[in-house]
Amino acid sequence: MDLASKVDKTCGNGSLRLVLAILLPIVACGIQWLLWNKISPFVWFLFFPTVFLVHGLAE
Repeated sequence: MDLASKVDKTCGNGSLRLVLAILLPIVACGIQWLLWNKISPFVWFLFFPTVFLVHGLAE
């Protein structure tokens, strides 16, 4: 079972998937901003996993 199906079972429609797809990159940006002193050369550290999760939600 893929991620999109699990989310659809939880909420019943695609509105939660849309909200999560918008919020996940924003949350990753906030976390990266807070931890910038520790992860500064690794810009991709949080955004690549976020992009893969958002893609899983969009399927």
